[in-house]
This record gives sequence, C-alpha cells and structure tokens, in this order.
Amino acid sequence: MNSTASRFKLLAIAVLLATPLLIGCAEHRSYGYRSSYGYRTYDPVYRDYHVYDRDEDVYYHRWGVETHRPHRDFRRIPDEDRREYWKWRHHERDAQRDREERRERRERWEHH
Repeated sequence: MNSTASRFKLLAIAVLLATPLLIGCAEHRSYGYRSSYGYRTYDPVYRDYHVYDRDEDVYYHRWGVETHRPHRDFRRIPDEDRREYWKWRHHERDAQRDREERRERRERWEHH
C-alpha cells in the first residue's frame, strides 16, 4: 500500500470517529435552555433580536405560569403567543428597571 492511500485511510478514520462528537456539540448548543449561549430570536413587536438562553427561559416559564399556558419549547409556540410573550417581556423588563431605580434612589436617600 502506498503512503497516500494510508494517509487517506487515516484521515477517513479520524473523520468518522470525530463526527459523532461534532454532531453532539452542535445539537447541545442549539438548545437555549441547555446551553449558556442560547440562540438569537427575532422580536416582531419591538423589531429587535434577543438571545434566548437559560435566563430568558426563566422569564418564559414565568410568563407561561402567569398566563396559564401549557409549557412548550419556545421555538414551537404559535407566532401570536410569541408576540404576546415579547410584549410581556418588554413590559417586565421596564418594570424591573423601575424597581432597580427605585431601590437605588432609596439606598442613596438612606445613605445621606
């Protein structure tokens, strides 16, 4: 057997052995709730993008509980529900900022 053929066989074996590992890594990253990176998703209400990650999954779960919706993977909910979620999420984000600002003002007041 010549050296080119043996190199080709070694390369083919390496690719075959590495393929399951690469597929597993790609699949792991694609699920926002299993990965710290998450994935980008478009918000048609505010016309911007968000990263759906573990933190966002906490809010999504809370929204589902508050609105009495069955839990489904975010990528599989109907477009109308997704729009409702982003409306709620932006409102929640604004409310959270307001709470933080009030807390900061209260702390500044108490320290004077």
